[in-house]
This record gives sequence, structure tokens and C-alpha cells, in this order.
Amino acid sequence: MIILQAKCYIYFMTISYLKAYKAYEEIFIINAHSKKTELSTDKARIGSDKSQDTYFTEPMRTQNIYIKDIYYSETTRKPAMTFSIPIFDKEKSGSITGILVVRINLELSLYDLLLNRTGMGNTGETLILNKDGIALNELMRYPNAPLKLKIEAKPILMASQGKTGITETIDYRGEPILAAYTYIPGTQWGFVAKQDLKEVYEPVRAMLLNILIVVVICVIFVYLLAFFVAKNFARPVQEMMELSRRMQEGDLSARNNIRSEDELGLLAQSFNYMAGTMESQILIQKSVADLSMTLMALRGMQDFAGKLLKKLIETTGSSLGAFHLLTEDGKKFKHLASIGISPELLEPFDATGYEGELGKAVA
Repeated sequence: MIILQAKCYIYFMTISYLKAYKAYEEIFIINAHSKKTELSTDKARIGSDKSQDTYFTEPMRTQNIYIKDIYYSETTRKPAMTFSIPIFDKEKSGSITGILVVRINLELSLYDLLLNRTGMGNTGETLILNKDGIALNELMRYPNAPLKLKIEAKPILMASQGKTGITETIDYRGEPILAAYTYIPGTQWGFVAKQDLKEVYEPVRAMLLNILIVVVICVIFVYLLAFFVAKNFARPVQEMMELSRRMQEGDLSARNNIRSEDELGLLAQSFNYMAGTMESQILIQKSVADLSMTLMALRGMQDFAGKLLKKLIETTGSSLGAFHLLTEDGKKFKHLASIGISPELLEPFDATGYEGELGKAVA
């Protein structure tokens, strides 16, 4: 009666596990003595002989948990995976009374997880392989791959040797890929995550294209900036060279256009000042020469006064002028010649009193 109650309790507990966890396909207990299924969530399996199954013999031998590699199940007619653990008799230390076995629904657990390709683009996928290089999970581009497709690519060989790394190689489709691989000790699986190289490098190519565009734009910008700076730097220098040439040819009226207040602007101002100074000196020299020629050509005091006064007004840019001559007694200045002055303002004036601007000049 107690054994029957225990069986009922275990049965209902396993049923509740199946309902709570969809990844569990079947839970059953194998009697360690009869080597037959004593209790199962699938009543049709009760009483079946499990004496040759490794998920029974290995836990019996090692007295430890055992994970059976993915295999083709004659019971379910599809790839399966089992976990088994021994059940010990509390009254007899070290005595095994049974083996608890859980068969996993791979489509609702491992396969569903491996088919999740979030962040792997259009060509990326993950796969697991056993130590013989046989694919254990569904693949995107190879139907019915589990336990049928043997892959001999480099990542598989490296992972089966317990190594971890990243490499470029050819996958089962003959396409170049970038693959990351590692080894899973508990199940002795090789795990590979891969993606086609053309998709992996597509962002790199796009980035290189963008960099190239940016570089071209920068080169054009730098060229235009250099051209603009050189042109603005060379223009004042060229203008100063042109100014120097014109001055050498005798054009002393030439001047630089002052565009800035930097060193070139100061140099252009110096050139303008030098040209102005030279023009003034030459103008003075020419005026002195003209006056000398005028003085040499004069005849008589009246002619001297009239022509000299005219030349002085022309040279100095004045608007009027008068020439007064000191009388013989030295007491007065009397009018001799004038230009632009009314006659009533030209009365003789005292030579001894220095009044006004004319007085300052006389003094």
C-alpha cells in the first residue's frame, strides 16, 4: 500500500513537472533491480526493458548524473537527449534503487534557443556538433541536419580539441564565413557561431566608403582653404611688386590697396608712404626748378613780380597773392603786383609795425 502511494505521488509530481516545463517530454523511473521502466509519464512505456540503454547503465556504474548525447530515439522517432540520475536507498548506504530519467524535447528547448539569431544578421547562425563533427541541431540552409550532416571545417576540429577562438573559413555551404568556436566539456560538444564574411564586412565597407568620402571632402576643403589663403597672401605681395615696377617706370602716383592690418598691411602702408615721400620730393624739386627757370627768364621788376607771383600761386596751390615792394626810405610797403585781391585792399602799409599774419611774415 505504501509503495502504491509512493508511486502515485511520484506520478502526479512528474505530471505536474511536464505541465510546468514544456521542455520535458517524458519523465520515467527505471527499477535498478528489474531494469525495467517502473513509472513513466507515458503509460505505454511502463514495463519496457532499459537494461541496454546508456542512460541506465552509466548512472548505475558511476553512481552520478549522466547526460546522454543527442541521439535518434526509436521511441519518439526524432533526435532526443536525456538526463539521468541515480536514486539511492536511504536505508542501505550506497545502494541504488532506481534511475530517474528525463527526456528533453529539443525543439522546445535547445533547438529553439539555437535558432534565435538576434543580432546575427541574415546569414548568422549557431550550431553544436559532437566529437565526431556531426551536427546536432537544425540549420537554416540544411534540412534535417541533426545526426545526418558531418562537418569537417576548421572551427569544428578546433572546438572538438577543446580549443576556443575565432577564424575565417568555409562552412558546410562552401561559403566564406567568420566563425567563433568553443568547447563544452560537460557534453563534449563543439559550439560554433558563424556569419558570412560578406555580411560581416558590409558595415566595414560602408565605414571605409564613408571615411573615403570624408577624406575626399577634407582634401577638397583643405585645397580650397590653402588656395584661398595663398591667393589672399600672394595678392598683396603681387600688388607691391606691381607698385615697385610702376615706381621704377616713373609712376609715383601708384598706391597699394590696404586690405588688412597685419604684417602685409603694414608693409603695404610703408610702400605707400615711401611712394608719397618720393613723389613729394620730386614735386618739390620740380617746383624749385620751375621757379629757377621763371626767375632766369624775367625782365624788369614788374614782369618779375607778376610772373613769379603767378608761379608761386600755381606751385603752392594758393588762391590769391600779392607782391609788395619796400619803398626807398624803408618806411612803407607799396603794392607792385597781385592776383585775386581787390585794389582797395592794396593800399601801402607801414613797414615798421608788424600786425596780423602779414606782419608775422614781414617780421
